[in-house]
Amino acid sequence: MPKSTTSPGDEAAIPSRSSGAAKRQESPGLDEAKHVRAQQTAHRAELLRSGRVFAAQMVEPLAGGAFDTDSYHAYIDGILQDLGKPSDPLIRILVEQLAFAHLRLAGLHGSASSAKSTDAVKVYNAACARLMAEVRRSVLTIDSMRGKSPAIPKLKIAKTG
Repeated sequence: MPKSTTSPGDEAAIPSRSSGAAKRQESPGLDEAKHVRAQQTAHRAELLRSGRVFAAQMVEPLAGGAFDTDSYHAYIDGILQDLGKPSDPLIRILVEQLAFAHLRLAGLHGSASSAKSTDAVKVYNAACARLMAEVRRSVLTIDSMRGKSPAIPKLKIAKTG
């Protein structure tokens, strides 16, 4: 019997055909590190898609931190429920932006009412007017995307004389 040129500890380092096949069956595709990164990426993408990042950055400063992201999502979910749970992601984004603008508008009105100087009141009221106009345009855009006709009837020219 020929003498082996490998020591007993070396045998584990040399893959045999059977052990290599077993490894391929245990972890098909990605290695463990790539799999973990892919899972983290998917999780982060879902957080972005669901609006959790937006909520965390935008809602908590409202009302001195009186609202948290879960409250905001309950608010958004209620609005989406009232709209019939639209599946279009662009409509959902616009609804979320509109809901936040509505909350921000309340804050601007409060700031205007508690402003100490006339100039500050003018600035806050001007910001309120611009934001209200944007809210109205957003509502019309959402209605248009949902296939609704404008709520305001078109002007008719009256014939006189």
